[in-house]
Amino acid sequence: MKLPSPKIRPESSALGMKMPTSPLLTELIAGVMDIRRESGLRPARLVMEYGCGLLRNLRELRRHFPQVCLVDTELQLTRFHDFGGKRMTVPEYVRRHYRHRSVITLTDRQFEASRLVPDVVFSVNVMDVIPPETRRAMLANVCEHLSTRGQFALLVPRNDSRTMNLCKGARTYRDGHLFSNHGAFTYYRNWLSDELQRFCRLHGFDVVHDLSRYRYCCFACQLKKRRKRKSSGKRPTGAVSTKYHA
Repeated sequence: MKLPSPKIRPESSALGMKMPTSPLLTELIAGVMDIRRESGLRPARLVMEYGCGLLRNLRELRRHFPQVCLVDTELQLTRFHDFGGKRMTVPEYVRRHYRHRSVITLTDRQFEASRLVPDVVFSVNVMDVIPPETRRAMLANVCEHLSTRGQFALLVPRNDSRTMNLCKGARTYRDGHLFSNHGAFTYYRNWLSDELQRFCRLHGFDVVHDLSRYRYCCFACQLKKRRKRKSSGKRPTGAVSTKYHA
C-alpha cells in the first residue's frame, strides 16, 4: 500500500521583514542590470519575486525597479502575518503601503493563468525549501511567462552549519530532508553549484552570470532560445488581467 505524501509547507520557511535583506541580492540585481545593459536591452521595469514569503526583499527590489509583482502560494498570501505589530495578509500590507499599483500580488496559480510578462524573475531563498515537483512546476511557469530576452535570477543559501547539523538527524526525503513543523513538514536541500546549474539547463535556462560563493548559489539565467508564446485566444478561466507587459 502506497504511503501518503508528507504535507510539506514551504511557507513556514519564510523569514520576516525584520530580517536583513538576503545577502548578495544587491549584487545579483547589479549583475542582472549589467546583462541587460551589455545586451542592449532597456532597463527592467516589471520584475517579479517568485516566492515572496513575508516581503523580506521587497524594499530592495523597489529601490531598483519601478514595478514589482509578488508571487507566492494561496496559503502564504491569504493567511495573517505580523507586520510591525499589525496582523494582516500580504496583499493587505501591499495595498496599505504601495499605492498606484507599483506593487501587485498574485498566487502562483493566478500567475500561471495570467498574461503577465516580467522582464526579470527573482527567486530568493526558495529553491532550497521546495521539493522537486514544486521546483519543476515553478520553472515551467517562469519559462512560459518570462520575456524572451528576460533574466531568471536565483539566490539560494547553502552550507549553513546549523542547518547541516540538523539534517544529520532529520528524515531523508527525495533529494533533501524533512523537518517536523506544527503538524506538517518543512523541506531543505543543500545545493552544489553544478547541480543547480544542471537543473536550470534541464528546464530551459542557461546560466550567464555566476556569482556563487561558499554560502550561496547565485546565478543570473536566460532562456536557452527564443520561443513563440502560446496563441493569445480567449483568456483562461481565472486568468488575471494586468496593465503590465514587456
